[in-house]
Formats: sequence, structure tokens, C-alpha cells
Amino acid sequence: MTNETRQARPKVSAVVIARNEAATIGALLRSIFAERHLVDQVVVVDSASMDATVELSRGFPVEIVRLRPGSRLTAAAARYVGFHRTDGDLVLFVDGDMELERGWLGPAIQAIAADERIAGVTGIVVGPGEGRPQSSRGSSVTRLTCRDVGGIGLYRRAAMDRAGTFDPSLFSDEEPELCLRLERRGFHLVRLEVPAAIHHGVAPRTFAALRARRRRRLFLGYGQIVRAHRSSGRVLFRYLRFRGYGVAPVLFVAAGLGCVIWLGVDGDRRPLGVWGGALAVTVCLDAIRKRSLYHAFYSLVNRGFILEGIVRGLTLPPVDAEDVLARVERVA
Repeated sequence: MTNETRQARPKVSAVVIARNEAATIGALLRSIFAERHLVDQVVVVDSASMDATVELSRGFPVEIVRLRPGSRLTAAAARYVGFHRTDGDLVLFVDGDMELERGWLGPAIQAIAADERIAGVTGIVVGPGEGRPQSSRGSSVTRLTCRDVGGIGLYRRAAMDRAGTFDPSLFSDEEPELCLRLERRGFHLVRLEVPAAIHHGVAPRTFAALRARRRRRLFLGYGQIVRAHRSSGRVLFRYLRFRGYGVAPVLFVAAGLGCVIWLGVDGDRRPLGVWGGALAVTVCLDAIRKRSLYHAFYSLVNRGFILEGIVRGLTLPPVDAEDVLARVERVA
């Protein structure tokens, strides 16, 4: 890359977060270096992988840092560490089970450079073997809600410096939470309507996958975000709506809790029976809307786990960010 080319665009750093991604890390890094004319720095943040992720990453001209076993091995912590290991004007964050699509990064850089209010750009994410959707609008830009952010994104460092980078305390939803803070600072995020990445690790919509998310404590992130934004009712309500807890679901849950309390105090089971009947009707209507009883029950269990995660996550204090950085070792 010539000095003239480097001066013609912002410096771009890439942060790859990985944990046991030996099956995909090689393809991901090859896809990044296929855009080497656009990327100036690549950092791989490994969360104590037990497979060959680190060894395979050594075959590329990247910096590799490792979160030590015993530290908080979360995507949020890895993103936080990666941000502090880079110095690019723009920082590309990409999950280790993805593969960058050619033709997205260049327009993404142009989009974010053209408007100082844009804090981040993402694109269409497809599963392995899926066709590559091409929007009828070409390379048009769509403004995102925080609910739509995740997996891959090119962020403006100056915006993250103002709003704060990823919160290393969070067990999940670190990208939507960052989006909330960026929006409070007057920024917004957009999506280019072209493929940005192939996602090889798409979680299936199964009850086993929900239980696995619960074992990994991922639902606790919702409560942590509620705690962090409890002083801003408007922001908090927006986030709860993102997670399926608008006014109607909250009132429904509150009614159920009231019925349980009534049963404990008065012993009268009739209110609980009425609430249970309303729940059954709700599931049936949801099944009709989704055309699947399975997906209706899946949605019900998912919301139940989210509610549990909100309650449990509310009690979790934030971690010491400096301690997170201190638990990192440079591998290569």
C-alpha cells in the first residue's frame, strides 16, 4: 500500500474474537487478507481456546492476544480488549465463526467516512450455503435499530471514544448496548444492503440451544443492561421492547405474578386459573400467527429465560475494566 493510498482513507483495524474456532478461523483470516488493501492492522483475541485456533492464526501476519483461563471469557470482554489493542480510525469487529464477503468493506468505509453521525456500518449476514442476496436497491443504506446490530460491524473510533467502548462486564448483547449509548450521543448505525459476511455458527431454533445459552449465562446480559440503564426510562423501555418485553408482555407477566401472590395470601386459585387460560389463548394465537405450535412454545420459553436473565442479571455488579486488560497475554 502506498503512502498516498493510506492517506486517502481512514486507517482500518480489524478485531477478530474467537473461542474454539479452528474450523473457521483460517477461512475468516483469508477473507480479511483478501481485502488487505483496505485493512492496516489485524488483532485476534482468543478466549482461552482449547483447540487449534491460536496455532492456525499464527499462519497469518496478525497480532494474537489471549484471555487467560479463569477470566471472564465473553464476547464483550474480547471486543473490549481488541479495541484497546488497535489504533485505527475505524475498527472492524467480526466474530470468529464468520467469513468476510468481498465487496462490502470498501463501501462500508465510504459510508462511514461520508457522514460523521454514522458510528457504525454493518451489512447482510447469510448462512453457509445460502445464496448471496443482492438488494434491489443496490448499495443503499438502511438506518438500524439497536436490535438489528450484531456479529460484524465497522465502527468509528472517535464515536466509541465519546460513548465508551464495549462493556466488558456483559455476558451478552454488548453490541445493542453500545448502540444505545451511541444513540444517546447523537450517533446512529446503518446497514449496507449487500452481503457482509457468511455466518457459519448460526444457532438452531431448538430448546436444546436455548438451554445451552442459559448454561453459558448469556441471558444474564439482559439484566445487566437493565441495571446499567435503569436511570434512563426511555432507553430502558426501548431495550426491553427489543427483547420482546413491551407494555403488553410486561403487564401480562405482572398479572401472573399478582395471581401467584394472591394464591399465596388468599388461597383462591381462580385468578391463577384465569391467567393460565389467558396464557393458553396467547400461545394458541401465537401458534396461528407463526403457523407453528413448536415456534409458539419456543418463543414462550425464550421469553421466560429472558425474564429470568433480567432478574438474575440485575444483581451482577460491573467488572473492573482494568482487571480485564491485565488478564491478557500476548501470544504472537
